[in-house]
Amino acid sequence: MFDRIITPIIALGLGFLVWVYIRSRDQEQYEHEIPLTVQLASNQNEQFELERDEPYNVPVSFAGPPSRIREVRNLVRQGTLKLHQTVVIPDEKAQDTRLATLEVPMRIDLVGLSLPTGVQAVIPEYKSRLQIGVRRIIQKRMPIKLQHTGEQALDRITIEPSSVLVRGPKEVLDLETAIPTQLYIPRNDLKNDQGDQVVAPFQLNLVNKLGGAIIHTEPSSVRVSLVVKGPRKIHELKDVPVHFLCPANFPFRPRFTSDQSGLITLRVRGPNTEVKPVVSAYVNLTVRKFQSGLHAEEPIRIELPPGYELAQDPPRLSSFQLDPIDLPTIKPD
Repeated sequence: MFDRIITPIIALGLGFLVWVYIRSRDQEQYEHEIPLTVQLASNQNEQFELERDEPYNVPVSFAGPPSRIREVRNLVRQGTLKLHQTVVIPDEKAQDTRLATLEVPMRIDLVGLSLPTGVQAVIPEYKSRLQIGVRRIIQKRMPIKLQHTGEQALDRITIEPSSVLVRGPKEVLDLETAIPTQLYIPRNDLKNDQGDQVVAPFQLNLVNKLGGAIIHTEPSSVRVSLVVKGPRKIHELKDVPVHFLCPANFPFRPRFTSDQSGLITLRVRGPNTEVKPVVSAYVNLTVRKFQSGLHAEEPIRIELPPGYELAQDPPRLSSFQLDPIDLPTIKPD
């Protein structure tokens, strides 16, 4: 009686094992990297952007009947087998405005992967997690800076508007103090031996990248007017007298320690003319409190006419003396 019961059970078990064996021989394995495109949650697109634009390559193992695996190979070859996933930034990180960049962990799933019937796909556990780099996006108003070749001197530069609203990564905009224009190159007909030339107002686009990151400006261009200076010449001015600017009721009388210490030589850059510019040089004694005695290496202030600039390091006075002024005594009646 017992044999009648146990024998069919054993036969059924052996039949199942044979079926599994035959079934396993009919399976094929295939491994390949599938592109994964990551996007931010729709409600976080305005405040953040992904550091990486290109897709990630995810290793995926496929198992199934040989005919179905051939279909998978064709899908991979055609580039139609792709993964798409949305990353959500946790609220505690999203609300911490001090963070310019964030690392958000994400587990890869195969939910959206469309496969032929009978094919199973898995990702190795050690490859199933990614750290997604995210940048915080901010807006700030920034002044405009004209970017030019520097081949010719420019003067009387006017930019309208003088500042624009810039939108871009916080880590980039926090390091910038002004937004540059696209490179301005003067027209060829301005590179001649004429004098200063007024350039008619023109539109100039602003840059759309800073620090390798894409930025957006509102507006995207500005109106510029300027003067291109004519040929420049170095003028050497010898024996320029140095004066002293004293505050009211100054108790000391300044004097030079020698006749030559009160005269300096200057090199200034200006228009190409034979007429020497008139300049003034003085030591400003109003900037701080001075004591009597010998003073050395005090900076000399230089005032130049319009269109001229120093072509040397700012000069300093080698030495001068401050002598107390004897105030008259008033005798009592």
